[in-house]
This record gives sequence, structure tokens and C-alpha cells, in this order.
Amino acid sequence: MIGREHTLRFRRGILVLAALYLLVLAAGAALVGSWPRPESAARGAWWGLKAGAVLAWQLGFLLANRRRVLEGENLQHLWGAANRITLARGVLLALLAGFLFAPKPHGLLGWLPALLYAVAAVADFLDGFWAKRTGTQTRLGALLDGELDGVGILAAVALAVQFRHLPAPFLVLGLAKPAYAAGLGLHRLLGGRVRDLPPSYLRRRLAGFQMGIAAVFLWPIARPPATSLAQALIGVPLLAGFLRDGLAASGLIHPLHPAYQRWKGRVGRLAFGWGPPLLRAAAGAVALLRIAFAVAAGIHGGGALAAWRSAGLLWPPVVRPVASAAAAVLQLLALAILAAGWPRRAVAASALLFLLVEGLRTFQGRLDAVGAVSVAAALLLYVLRPARSRS
Repeated sequence: MIGREHTLRFRRGILVLAALYLLVLAAGAALVGSWPRPESAARGAWWGLKAGAVLAWQLGFLLANRRRVLEGENLQHLWGAANRITLARGVLLALLAGFLFAPKPHGLLGWLPALLYAVAAVADFLDGFWAKRTGTQTRLGALLDGELDGVGILAAVALAVQFRHLPAPFLVLGLAKPAYAAGLGLHRLLGGRVRDLPPSYLRRRLAGFQMGIAAVFLWPIARPPATSLAQALIGVPLLAGFLRDGLAASGLIHPLHPAYQRWKGRVGRLAFGWGPPLLRAAAGAVALLRIAFAVAAGIHGGGALAAWRSAGLLWPPVVRPVASAAAAVLQLLALAILAAGWPRRAVAASALLFLLVEGLRTFQGRLDAVGAVSVAAALLLYVLRPARSRS
């Protein structure tokens, strides 16, 4: 039975949220409307409608799930720090949604969508971390966190496509979570039972990495084909995972069935057994090729800077030579660690460092074959690295 005290606390919290959301919308619309352009007032109102729709959906979601929330545990922490971080994340995603169906912002403002989504992604980690550390997990946080994951990916991918940082077919990734939820909802309406999914560290890792690259794809300098390559490498297994989870949750496949386990074992041995050694070899080959190209170009003349640039080690001429040379050294060092697989604790950081530096280079220049192979090797080595715990 739901206690009266907790019900009143929930209602008061909803009223406070509604007031805060209205203040955020008013401030945001006024700020957008203050831009020195003739149509700014109308643009501010249009921005407020889009952001307001997301905030209204969040309030409606909480109200629709009131009974489930109040039947959960730790109700004394219903509006505690962990859930406040989650709700703040929802506000950031609403602000991000305000940029949909609007002209691409320019100048420093062009970095604002990427900043909003990056901070929201950090908040996604912080709310769960704080809730576990303090033992204040609530059903409200769990329900809202899962829904915000889908809203955030949809908004980020849609904006990346709108800004022409990704080709339009990648919109399917943003729609994957809503389609998954709609499919399970239809399954329930038809009288089916939705089964719990077994835990999967790869599912969490892919989803987390999708958030990370989505933030990068919102950078004003991001552009295909580098973004398309990275998104395809993460998006294809992510979509396959949604399909697998949908079939498992609806009971069309059984994760514990011997035939499924045999199939899963073969795929696992291929991906985690053969994959990493081949990817490490590719990373090592790329490092050697880049050095060989640079040496060959230097022997044939043109100077050191021209040699390194021909090897794909330097950024475009607009970047200072010292900075680009330092970035090239970091790239080679990261590739060496990835190729050796040692030290193990540095592999993940090296993969991320290489992807960041190579992304910055290719966004301002071009993605060649050597760069494409190195990006694929680094990205997949990060995703396929062993889990910290198999328990």
C-alpha cells in the first residue's frame, strides 16, 4: 500500500519541478530571443516550444508511473541528490532538443549542442555512481534514466544528421530505442509476457560509447566520412543488440537455450578470441606504415614537415607544425600500446586518445585508407576489451 506521506512528497516534488521547468523555459526563450537578429523573438518562442515539449513529456512520464515509483524502495530519497542529477540531465536534453528543426548555430554558439550533450552524458554516469555509492537507488531514477538514454540518443543523432555531420540513414540509430519500447508495448497489448533480459556488459559498453561519439559528432568541425565510419562500427552491433534483446524479451528466442548458447559461443570466440589479436596486428601495421611513409617521403625530398604530412601524421597546414608533430607522436605511442596490448591498464586510454587525436585531424583534413584502418582498430579494441568482472 502506498503511504500518504510519500504520496504528498511526490506531489510536492512534481509541483516544484513544474515551476523550475517553467523558469528554465522562460530564461532560455528570453536568451534565444535576445540574439541580434530580426526574427529572434519568434525563434525564441519556437525554441521554447520544442524544449517545453520534452520537459512536459518528462513530467507526464513521472505522473504516468506514479504508482510504480511509489511502490519502490528508498522513498525517503525520492528527490535526493542522485535523482536531482538525473532530472538535471533531463533539463539539459530538453535544452538540446531546442536546436532541432532550426538553423545550425555558428561561432562559439555552434559548440553549445555538443557541450549540452557531453554534460548530460557525464550526468548519466554520475547519477548512477552516486546512487550506488550512497545506497539511494530508487525506482524513479531507474525508470527515468532508461527513458532519458533513448531521448538523448534520438536528439543527438537527429541533430548530427540535421547539421550534416552524419548521413540521414543513421537516424535509424536514434529511433532504435523508441522502436524497441513500442514493440514490447505492442507485445503486451496482444497479451504477451515481457521477460527480463540477462545482464550484458557489452550492451552497456556499446550504449556508453554511442553517447560519447554522439557528443563528438555534434562538434562544429565533425563531418563524414570519419563520422560515418565510427558510427557504422558502433551502430551495427548496437542495432543487432536491440534486435536480439527484443526477440529475447518477447520470448521469441531463449537466451538459456542450448542452441542459442552454442551460437553465442561461436560469435564470442570470433569477436573476443580472434578479433583482438587481428586488431592489434592492424594497429601495429598502421604505425609501421606511417613511419615508413614518412621516411620514404623524407628520402625523396620535400622536408620533414611534408614527409610527415604525406604519411598522414600531420594536420592540415592551418595547424601549427609543433602542435601537429606532438599530436603525431601521441598517435604513434597510442598505436604502439594498442599493438602490444601492454600495459593493459593503458589500452583503453590509448584507444580513446588515438581516436580523439585522429578525429580532430581527419575532421580538418581527410580520411585516408590508413586512417580508416587505424580508427577501426582503435575503436574495436576499446569496445572488445575484456570486462573488469565476469561475475
